[in-house]
Amino acid sequence: MRQTAFAFTFALLASISPGDPPKESPATLAQARQAIKSEILDRAPKGDGSKPDAPPKGVFDLVNYKSPAGDLAAYLSPDPKDDKKHPAIIVCTGGFGGIGSSSWTVERYTGHFRKAGLIVMCPSWRGQQSNPGRWECFRGEIDDALAALEHLRALPYVDTSRIYITGHSTGGTISLMVAECTDKVRAAFPLGARYDARELVQKDEIWDMPAPFDVNNAEEMRIRSPINFIATIQAPTFAFEGKSSPNDLDSPKVNALAKAAGKPFKAFSIAQADHFNIVDPINALIAAKIAGDTGRALSIAISDEEVQRAFATRRMPFTPRANLDPKTPYLRMSNAAVEEIASAMKERKHDPAKVYVRFGMDGYFSYHISFDEEVDPRDLTIDMKQFKILLDPLTAFLMRGTAISYSKDGGFDYENPNEN
Repeated sequence: MRQTAFAFTFALLASISPGDPPKESPATLAQARQAIKSEILDRAPKGDGSKPDAPPKGVFDLVNYKSPAGDLAAYLSPDPKDDKKHPAIIVCTGGFGGIGSSSWTVERYTGHFRKAGLIVMCPSWRGQQSNPGRWECFRGEIDDALAALEHLRALPYVDTSRIYITGHSTGGTISLMVAECTDKVRAAFPLGARYDARELVQKDEIWDMPAPFDVNNAEEMRIRSPINFIATIQAPTFAFEGKSSPNDLDSPKVNALAKAAGKPFKAFSIAQADHFNIVDPINALIAAKIAGDTGRALSIAISDEEVQRAFATRRMPFTPRANLDPKTPYLRMSNAAVEEIASAMKERKHDPAKVYVRFGMDGYFSYHISFDEEVDPRDLTIDMKQFKILLDPLTAFLMRGTAISYSKDGGFDYENPNEN
């Protein structure tokens, strides 16, 4: 049984053209952030008061680092006590819930870096768990990440010339924006970053949460959109996303911006990959590259062929465990699930004849829902009375026989026989 939040990410603020800066706007992200005093609204979500899971001894220590918001929690590799300086990496966690046991129980998140001998720091941000402050959506969290960087730089067992940063999804966006703010990281490796925050806004909500700032303020939105500062990026950056992810639509644009400005940035679009299944193979590739980057200057080079080969070699086998009858329907949806999607389409004024509901899934059994106006010839289409569903071939393979229900408290719930 798996649950997922109900999130649609294709809405745009029509009044703002992506990538068009206001006149006389500062050239760099750091300057733009200094030029505006953001107002974080009282509706911005706070932490739930929970504490991070206690890490296993010898793997991580649970520490506090000082940020402008106050003392924030982080997992940090312990001092090896070998009188050596070690390379280090900041791993920015995705999502919004803070840090937890997945930092050590799920190999793909930090395991590759720890095995490569890196000091790993997994910070949490303001407004998470028992941390002070509120969620600011890529504003204060960047200050927190920069503070985590300074915490690492002050450690006697860290080689300050070899500090890297990475992260996935929201963590990928934060790691990219750190690279736009400072050259104190040797290189950045954002995975699944969102380049334009304007694509997240639906009325006064972002990711189904109350927006923490005035979304009609163009400059507030601009400083939360890393696409606007690719041309002034401060640190070499290698970005990655699966081709089937909506985030990848901006990859050609950011590559063009970086190339025109002569900046060391490359966004890799990974064929047959999605937003989720890139994490394990790409983190393994990044760890190997960092392990070999031992000179005084950065010597990391990554080709499209290497990225594609890494994904093809390490991606999870997409094999359902259930032996299903070929006549088994692909999906069964409860009335509540159907009504929730139909209601969302009506609220967003989507025409069911033109807009489809796309269900997605990856080899880690992570589920996501989005609206899509484009149909791939390989997609499976399922006609419902209120709307049409799209399943790409991989999702159809993995989700066949899944029962989908919905409740206001728990969101969407998936009973997938292939997980048994």
